[in-house]
Amino acid sequence: MRNFALISLLLVASACNFMTSKVLDINGAKVTLPHGVAASNQVTRDAIVRALVQRTWTVEAEEPNTIVASVSAGGHSATAAITYDDLTYSIKHMESSPGLKYDGQYIHRRYNQWIKNLRKTIDKQLLLPPTSGGEAVMPPAEPPTGPVTAPPAGEVPAAADPKAPPSHVDDDMPPAPPPP
Repeated sequence: MRNFALISLLLVASACNFMTSKVLDINGAKVTLPHGVAASNQVTRDAIVRALVQRTWTVEAEEPNTIVASVSAGGHSATAAITYDDLTYSIKHMESSPGLKYDGQYIHRRYNQWIKNLRKTIDKQLLLPPTSGGEAVMPPAEPPTGPVTAPPAGEVPAAADPKAPPSHVDDDMPPAPPPP
């Protein structure tokens, strides 16, 4: 009986450790910009803000070269400080809800996934050309080379098809089931 209790205790302890890992802080990630775009704090800041919005983070405070942002999902929340300049950016854990089990060194792996996704989105936003309004724009499409014709009657173009999958799929979410 004592062995069963000891084994049960070890299984519970290992399950808790499986759900946590060393907290992921991003230190000095390189800012990579499109050809012809001059590096500046403003360009880096704008890309970070666009990524935060895209990933549903909320900007809580902003100072020169620092953005404090939070995210909340599945009953958990976390706050991180993002520092930046024209060449690098860093993301550092500030605080998190008790359910993320932060102990000063380890945290629930969900937090680390949020940070990985945020970094990936920041890097993508940095590669988009900036505009004067701070929003990234897509390069203009190539003009058609042949005659432009309308689709046959009753056929909906793919871009206007309401059943078409969304252009942005969140890395955290499984694909949506097909419509009935």
